Amino acid sequence: MNVEPDSLEHLYLNMGGGDWLSIRAVNYEAKAFEPDEVKRKALVLSTMRSLAEAGYFRIGQVRGIDPEEPAIAFFEWPGTLDEQIERLNGVYMPEGRDDTDWAWLCMFDLTEEGERLEESLPPLDERFFD
Repeated sequence: MNVEPDSLEHLYLNMGGGDWLSIRAVNYEAKAFEPDEVKRKALVLSTMRSLAEAGYFRIGQVRGIDPEEPAIAFFEWPGTLDEQIERLNGVYMPEGRDDTDWAWLCMFDLTEEGERLEESLPPLDERFFD
């Protein structure tokens, strides 16, 4: 997969470094690339599919490891990438909703391969930091 500088893929790789990336953050940042909610959802699903397929992100959620401990960990959703994207499509529902109940139902985990790619890319354009 070829990731162009200052593309949505580049932005997501940059955002994923150091912490898990929520579907809420992914959706919010995609507004700069597609303001229409329905088209933006399709763009996000397609972009995250491509990044996961290339091995740069894992798709899943975070949850507690032990009910007695405050620590949380990332758990990749089971199934094929198609099944994970289908599940993501079911929980990621920003279209016409006032609530953000969906916002924390999916997280993305940047892989070591994704980290290496992100480090090889030039810095993001300043417009992403306004």
